[in-house]
Amino acid sequence: DFGWRRADQTRYELNGEQTVLPVELLSFTAKAVGDQVQLNWQTANEQNSDYFVIEHSTDARTFTLLGEVTAAGHSSTLLDYEMWDKQPVAGLNYYRLRQVDFDGTIHEHGLAVVRFAGDAGGPTVQVFPNPVADQATVYWTAEATDLWLFDINGRPVRQQPLNGEPGSLSLDMSDLPGGFYLLRLETPQGVETMRLVKR
Repeated sequence: DFGWRRADQTRYELNGEQTVLPVELLSFTAKAVGDQVQLNWQTANEQNSDYFVIEHSTDARTFTLLGEVTAAGHSSTLLDYEMWDKQPVAGLNYYRLRQVDFDGTIHEHGLAVVRFAGDAGGPTVQVFPNPVADQATVYWTAEATDLWLFDINGRPVRQQPLNGEPGSLSLDMSDLPGGFYLLRLETPQGVETMRLVKR
């Protein structure tokens, strides 16, 4: 077990104990369409679900409210939701999905990322936070096929096959010693690398 597993088409999450949430989310995606970004998510089950919140960020750190969508409340069927960002910025756009219960409890349901046309060709892979304490999130905007993590001696310590689409992945480094690591993203166009620091 390398500490990460595929969760859906564009989002990856850690292995570990699963908490039963009021909403069972099947997918959450962001896609550039013309001069806008289309956001879609699908649920399989909803209990006590009041509404969804979509937030936007350009750095995966500071988020602002994009909009809210009324939830089903109680449902045991597949439901599809949609929202549009009519003013995305050039470059990377991060979207965070949250769900709010009737009692005000807020649940996080992950991130989606899309590179919008018009940027100056920034990096296709980013990690936050870096330096890493125990866990980090890796974002990529290229049609990637594999993601590798190497230690300072060039030995692979993590490897994850990807599905050829942009996405994100939660990286567990809690079992690794402190030091420098190299993250490598493989795409049909070539390889991109970046350095990580484990505290």
